[in-house]
Amino acid sequence: MLLIDSLYVNMGGAKGLLDYLCCSLIERGVEFVLLKDERCGRLGCEDAIQKVIVMRADLKERKAFYKLHKADFLCVFCFGNVPPPMKLLVPVYTYFHNINMLTIADCFSMKQCILFWIKRAFIRSLKRNTDEWFVQTSNTANELEKHLGVPSEKVKLYPFYKLPSFPKFEGKRSDYVFVGEYSGSKGHDELLEAWRILHERGVNSVLHLTVTGDTFLKKIKEAIDNGVQIINHGYIPFGQLAQLYIQSKATIYPSYNESFGLGLVEAMEAGCDVIAADRPFVHSICRPSEVFDPSSPQSIADAVIRYEDNRSPKTEKTVENRIDEMIMKLLCEI
Repeated sequence: MLLIDSLYVNMGGAKGLLDYLCCSLIERGVEFVLLKDERCGRLGCEDAIQKVIVMRADLKERKAFYKLHKADFLCVFCFGNVPPPMKLLVPVYTYFHNINMLTIADCFSMKQCILFWIKRAFIRSLKRNTDEWFVQTSNTANELEKHLGVPSEKVKLYPFYKLPSFPKFEGKRSDYVFVGEYSGSKGHDELLEAWRILHERGVNSVLHLTVTGDTFLKKIKEAIDNGVQIINHGYIPFGQLAQLYIQSKATIYPSYNESFGLGLVEAMEAGCDVIAADRPFVHSICRPSEVFDPSSPQSIADAVIRYEDNRSPKTEKTVENRIDEMIMKLLCEI
């Protein structure tokens, strides 16, 4: 039987991917055991999973689990960046999807940098316990080789994601959108300043945001009071989010780094162009219409001006969902 070890996944995009993976396995009739973090909410398909074991994301408890059950599985898939705490006699694969542990951005606080450094050292100490690493993009593969010393032949590219169907939009697309919660590495501050610059230059296109944090909400209100065209929707369900995408002509993506960039894929599937940070993660999944320096609000504004002048090529998506191939790889070991 297959073990899915998701002990270090409990929220956000990683939890969404875990749910999609489990549902996909169930649809294909694959029996598996799920090792689940006690902080992780209920998955949509959890009732159909053969067995779910809930425990704390604690190294000692995890090691005790593997010692007790090391002969119970034919294949182990660690889905939370961290290989098993011991070497096993069966094939082991580890899915790595937190690139912030590898490329520690300048915008992080000293405390965050130290925490990521410790996590990275911890994962490096366990890397011999996995046979191969699965990643979403070539960018993550390169960073694994650079920062963890993982040989390129041991890294397999298996991007996967679930996208809903988008409704048709008959009107004229005129707005811009950036979907994502506020954080230092997402580039919201630089984007807001760029929209101020655009307003001063007479460009008043609407920018849609989905931010909930109080600190940044005050900055948004101040900008709106000064005439900057921003609409913040806060948290909204995907049905309403899809409407934002299809009425927007482009997504502005100022994030400094992403393991994948699902928001970019969602926007492209909805027919949006991409104006994004000139970063490897962007180029690993698309050919954007425009790029900019994410640390420079002026560079962001200039990219929008070029796009508004119809001087930019259409965006091309260069990544595809490979969940079927990934599951076949796992099944070959069972």
